[in-house]
Amino acid sequence: MMKKEPLITAIVTNFNGWELGVLPDFFKAFLKNDYENFELFFVDQASSDKSVENVKKHFGRDKRIKVIANPVNNMSSGINMALKRVKGKYILFLNNDLYFDKGGIKKLVDFLEKDSNAALVQGKIVSYYDHKILDDCGESIDIYGNPVTIGAKEADEGQYNEKREVLSVTGAASLFRSDLIKKIGCLDPDYGIGYEDLDLALRSRIAGYKIYYTPDVVVYHRRAASTSSVSNELRTRLKYGFNKNRLATLIKNYEASTLLKSLPVVLIIYILLGTFEMFYKGLWAFGWTRFKALGWMFSNLPILLRKRAGVQNIRVKSDAEAILPFMAKGQTLSGFTNFLKSKRW
Repeated sequence: MMKKEPLITAIVTNFNGWELGVLPDFFKAFLKNDYENFELFFVDQASSDKSVENVKKHFGRDKRIKVIANPVNNMSSGINMALKRVKGKYILFLNNDLYFDKGGIKKLVDFLEKDSNAALVQGKIVSYYDHKILDDCGESIDIYGNPVTIGAKEADEGQYNEKREVLSVTGAASLFRSDLIKKIGCLDPDYGIGYEDLDLALRSRIAGYKIYYTPDVVVYHRRAASTSSVSNELRTRLKYGFNKNRLATLIKNYEASTLLKSLPVVLIIYILLGTFEMFYKGLWAFGWTRFKALGWMFSNLPILLRKRAGVQNIRVKSDAEAILPFMAKGQTLSGFTNFLKSKRW
């Protein structure tokens, strides 16, 4: 008798995906995947394009699909609505503009089934439009919180064809142990979008778990399809979210010694780059988000310190064991150089 596949809970987030044309393709592809023991939470983030109504109309007959309509556009709080209703042994985080290669989901499940110390795993994400161009082979930061997507926009020449431990994985297509929610908590609802997946990964790491990238699973990402219609106003909101969440992530997750090395430098970087953006590049709205993020940090410091105490309470591994070896190096200088060359943020 064949062993039954473990139940997985897939969570896909959405904002105006029906209007962008990605939702019909996503559901058709996901419902045809060869892993059938799943429940799928469709979490809509206050879309204005009738995504909820159309998903219910066209795909609602499948009882495995459950629709959650978040009344506000806050991704982390919307995902938490689904996390509180999870029944699966594993949680599959998904974007609405990607597709798994045949057998990919089962391979991710098998990976976690075989390694009880692994908390999260992702596969090789490539461009949907050109499968020879890499999109994401894992995530990292430097000690100052500068984000790094491993392999992004590189030609796939086999340089990431070996399994490796990574600092973090993308929230776009990764598998996570559901029983860890009781130990490390859900996503931080104050984040919205930006660093929420990294924050989850760091908590998993300091709690003693490992995080992996595996090339055996291939995922195709239609990245431009979900970002092409983003307005300048929304870009500014996203930039502010990323700026404040970067500060929160460092304060909550770093040991005191690591925080003392990094946070003062980050504060100086914010002031310098914010000033440069506003007065030299004329990007007043973008530059102001850095100062706004600093104001948010200081006004919310008591809350951040309480959250930090909770996170540090689950720590069983030091930063030197769990975090620092997997960090990117030299990102601050290269990031600033790229910023000087860029026309936008």
